[in-house]
Amino acid sequence: MDPHSYIYQRPGYTKLTKAIVIFVTLFLLYSIFQLWYADTLFNQGQRALDLGNPGKSYNLLSLASELNPGEPFYKSELAYSAAASAAALKETDATLSAILKDEALDQLFATLKSSPRNTSYWRSAVRTYFALSDLDQKYLTNTLDAIDTAIKLAPTDPKLYYNKALILASENKKNEEIDNLKKALDLKPNYLEAKAQLEKATKSAKP
Repeated sequence: MDPHSYIYQRPGYTKLTKAIVIFVTLFLLYSIFQLWYADTLFNQGQRALDLGNPGKSYNLLSLASELNPGEPFYKSELAYSAAASAAALKETDATLSAILKDEALDQLFATLKSSPRNTSYWRSAVRTYFALSDLDQKYLTNTLDAIDTAIKLAPTDPKLYYNKALILASENKKNEEIDNLKKALDLKPNYLEAKAQLEKATKSAKP
């Protein structure tokens, strides 16, 4: 008798093989379900943020990130959600606001460290720092640094220049605002928002 066929016919070996197959199958199914559920929570978190509920968004995105910790996009959106939540709580719960601010920075740093040349994550960094500037004006400097990095990575994106112009407008830097609006319009002449903002900035800059 072939010794290999004898081994495979042994009841104990057969049971062990079946057990391993069942375990592996269940593990794969659980992993798939976990990723699907993480995506579901992530989408719910983004919708909550769009509806102006950063607290609910933060809770949902935190769960999604825990279920899929290797996804930098989750961390990127969680950073912004935490920053928005921190800004929303600055007057009512300073302690929790400070914790959320630190969480936002931690998630942001982790995202940028994993993908330092990803333009989308630098755009998210701009949003995150700008939300944090509501807590401390020093983050406006970080915001401008982040958007400058994004521009270096995507120099033909007119929206980046437009967004930089809006940030400069909040600091009353009219000349720099106008320069960036013109750059946006050079790249996209039919950029209606940039045209309107340029007209507004030009009028206000006149003595």
